[in-house]
Amino acid sequence: MLGLALLCGLAAPATGFNLDIDDDGNAEPLTDGLLVIRYLFGFSGSSLINGAIAGGGSAF
Repeated sequence: MLGLALLCGLAAPATGFNLDIDDDGNAEPLTDGLLVIRYLFGFSGSSLINGAIAGGGSAF
């Protein structure tokens, strides 16, 4: 719904939006994207982050 509002000019886009989920300085599909997908499928704890955190990233 927000996407439609943005297209119609009814809402301002969020500023400072960042997809760097693991906070390693890069938004990468095989680390940050995997974390998002796992979270959306209901994973949590170690099953969420095992093998998905980049070197230099944090596990929240």
